[in-house]
Amino acid sequence: MNGGMDEQMQRNDDEDLTSYPTMSREEAILYASQNIKNRAISSQAETLNELKQRSNELQQLLSQLDQHYQNIPLSRTLLVVFSILIDSKVDTSYEYARNTIALSADMLLARLQSFDSENVPQNIFHALKNYFPSESLDAPSVFPDFEPEKIKSNLGDIGLLLYDWVDSVFTLLQLKFED
Repeated sequence: MNGGMDEQMQRNDDEDLTSYPTMSREEAILYASQNIKNRAISSQAETLNELKQRSNELQQLLSQLDQHYQNIPLSRTLLVVFSILIDSKVDTSYEYARNTIALSADMLLARLQSFDSENVPQNIFHALKNYFPSESLDAPSVFPDFEPEKIKSNLGDIGLLLYDWVDSVFTLLQLKFED
């Protein structure tokens, strides 16, 4: 989805770096963090736009989840992660997530559209860390299957788009809350 854009951003990043040959370490870290933040914000917006364009497929996925969520644990996990993030409430029940943020594709898209990552409290970030496998995080993931390849193989392209959106937000939260 972002292959061409990533290549262009890389070229721009390389060009920008040559204009700052005497950057201090702190300046370089700040510069890199800002680039990561910009990419995450851009990815979040692009993913939301694609989800809006494919709202019928999103509605179809939500309908299928009700029938199969017990057989596909990743569907439960994905909605719970959205619920924790969007409602800033650590409730790990599928029913709560489905009823409060995803009764329909329109409801979920409206919640994503109005979501503001700047207002997510730190305790929610720490709760979400359990879902994202990463070498850089303090502890191993409690949900090691919560990764893009497994999401796509279990929930298809729409599931992957949902994962990409939440992953972009998680990246923003990492930048905000981790030193």
